[in-house]
Amino acid sequence: MQPILSPQLQNLDTLLCPLGLMRLGGFHVQVGDEIFDMTVSEPSTLVMVGNVASSNWRAFKSWYEADHSTDPDAMDHWTQLSLAPIARALGADVVFPFSGPPWHPFVSWAIRTGEIFKSPLGMGIHAKYGVFHAHRAALLFREHLNWPAETFSHPCESCASQPCLSICPVKAFDGKSYDYMACRSYLSENPKAECWSGCVARKACPIGPHNLYEPDHAAYHMHAFVG
Repeated sequence: MQPILSPQLQNLDTLLCPLGLMRLGGFHVQVGDEIFDMTVSEPSTLVMVGNVASSNWRAFKSWYEADHSTDPDAMDHWTQLSLAPIARALGADVVFPFSGPPWHPFVSWAIRTGEIFKSPLGMGIHAKYGVFHAHRAALLFREHLNWPAETFSHPCESCASQPCLSICPVKAFDGKSYDYMACRSYLSENPKAECWSGCVARKACPIGPHNLYEPDHAAYHMHAFVG
């Protein structure tokens, strides 16, 4: 029989919903998972938390526009302020990809979930949601929590044309590396480029085409990237 969703994870889903955040996979901790500096002793379950498309944008935007529009790290601070009390309420520890050193291996953890794979763009692609998602935090529980299992396959392996690699106006992606300086320079020199409303290479991905970031959400991250 498939395991049912543990009550703590049901409660987590309820608490995340108003923030536009959700569980994005998890795993039961093993030796080699690089779990360090945790307040929860001997954590057993790691749960990834993040957003899909612009699910978190409205909650963040209202907080941002109220009193934090000059904060260059507003998204990170909003995430910390939002998730710390949720973790406390559930008796979990919470860690973030932007807090370090030491830096937590979020890329490795994401792949460990079995839901995320490395795309030709270098970023993670979710088997169902595509490339417009982000991991904002990881919660660690002492308890061995269960959820219904799903099996995912790498979506890029059946994508013969890989349009994500050919559409970038400065050819910043070659399937092996990302020329972020070319990307940044192009955006700086072309304030009306389509990329400002969302990376055109990411938008070309045929997986989860309805999960694009809203234009103002994409622009927020692009401005943060360009500086």
